[in-house]
Amino acid sequence: GTVNTDRDFEAVTVQLGPGATNRFEQVNTEGRSSAQWMPWTGIDFDDGSGIEVAVGWSGAWRGDFALDRGRLAASAGMVRTHFRLLPGETIRQPSVLVFTRGKDVSPRAFQTVIHRFMVDVKSPRDAKGALLKPILPITCGGGNKTPEMMRKVIDWTKANGMPFDTFWVDAGWNGPAHTPDLISNCGNMWYNFTGDWRFNPTVHPDGNLGAVADYAHAAGLRMLLWLEPERCVSDPPPPVFREHRGWLLPKDDAKVGKGRLAGVRALNVNLGDEAAWSWVLETVSEHVRASKLDIYRQDFNMCPLPLWQDNDAPDRQGVTEAKYIAGLYRFWDALRARFPHLIIENCASGGRRLDFEAVSRAHSYCRTDYAIFHRGPSQIVDMQRTLLNTLPYLPFQGSETTPA
Repeated sequence: GTVNTDRDFEAVTVQLGPGATNRFEQVNTEGRSSAQWMPWTGIDFDDGSGIEVAVGWSGAWRGDFALDRGRLAASAGMVRTHFRLLPGETIRQPSVLVFTRGKDVSPRAFQTVIHRFMVDVKSPRDAKGALLKPILPITCGGGNKTPEMMRKVIDWTKANGMPFDTFWVDAGWNGPAHTPDLISNCGNMWYNFTGDWRFNPTVHPDGNLGAVADYAHAAGLRMLLWLEPERCVSDPPPPVFREHRGWLLPKDDAKVGKGRLAGVRALNVNLGDEAAWSWVLETVSEHVRASKLDIYRQDFNMCPLPLWQDNDAPDRQGVTEAKYIAGLYRFWDALRARFPHLIIENCASGGRRLDFEAVSRAHSYCRTDYAIFHRGPSQIVDMQRTLLNTLPYLPFQGSETTPA
């Protein structure tokens, strides 16, 4: 998986058997499914056959593989579960894909079989059933570009015959009135205003990007906007969350950054809470309408697992996470039902939610944040490895790589 290093998506080979280990574990400790490990594991047997196992869960999962008297024992699921259900209550659990490979098919050739399955069965489609294709964007930070500056970027693109098909506005456009740094592309304060999804009136006095979207559409470009509705800053929380503090995890201010939550400074908007879920759906929907979006980019820059686990009683361990992940899927599905043309782009700190349940609902254009910084020639090798090792599981690749 990815943790934003030069070893992201590196292939790992483990031998189970005599003279080797008899057990191998994969454990996600973040709560974002492809941090640390991609939730795909290939198993090759001595006779030349094999299987491939995938976990469909956009939260925390684990896989356990052991050789016991010549037989493989494999299990996969959530990292921690110990719960009872209340009367009438239902929850969702991880889904699993298992592919079998005969002796006559090599492990490498089998990757094409998996890739075709992901394209044909697990890729988002429009209302007519046609595949939603990936984009080729010109990217613009949202923090320091006024609408006039954005129009100049679009003019430059067209005047120079650049083949882009999308105008991408990234982080930094939101928050209370403030003047951002004019050097940093997203502005120097974008991270501090997450949860306040009003347009910064100092830079965007219209309160939306509808006029910019009209300009982009007239130039033949689609419109993309970044949001991060699952994370909220804690100091101080935005106005809506001062009124609805119960929508956030942890629920107790005294726990923020302390004890089991040491190091956790952000609050998590609980998608397992029906009122919070409805607010997220309506907030994002209004931005899709007002800014005339064709692509909605959803980021998620925090590790939520400690907050989910802290919210569970001893006999309800795993319930908060299960309801949260079900809420995430329901949100994405409801958004697509409202806007069948919409492409959802799933970022999560760059490629940290690449399980097949997420991939079936959203494209992912930034597979690792390691790609977006200047790191010299070795970065080309790193990005090639990322491409080749994720291609079977991510049907559509491209877009965000080394900046020029």
